[in-house]
Amino acid sequence: MSLLGNGPVTASRLSTTWLRLTGKDRWLPATATVHTCEWSDLPDQVNSEVGHYHVVYSYVADGERYTGKFADYGNQHESHLDPGDTFTIRFNPRHPSRSYYPDRRTRHAFVLICLLIGAGLAFLVCGLRWLR
Repeated sequence: MSLLGNGPVTASRLSTTWLRLTGKDRWLPATATVHTCEWSDLPDQVNSEVGHYHVVYSYVADGERYTGKFADYGNQHESHLDPGDTFTIRFNPRHPSRSYYPDRRTRHAFVLICLLIGAGLAFLVCGLRWLR
């Protein structure tokens, strides 16, 4: 069992900024344990390296056990959580059943990164053609 303080990946600055703006960055930390972590391709892809992990975890807050889940988008060959691994989540002290994993990568951030890479490549290709 590994203890992942920051999880297997790092969230984008966009995600951390959003958590700060919504006040969720002030929710209380708790140690969560992974129950399942299963890979899924994106809906329009089959046997692709790009998709997301479905993670189901549990944590204890105020003496009660709660379950949470999230999807972490990225590449299938990146490090990920395995059953039994622990990592830090944050939960709402007023509603302890509400929690989130601050380092997860959302589909929005993932799509934005893919679009920026594609735009950069298109700009590079067009720029090279223009120079000829």
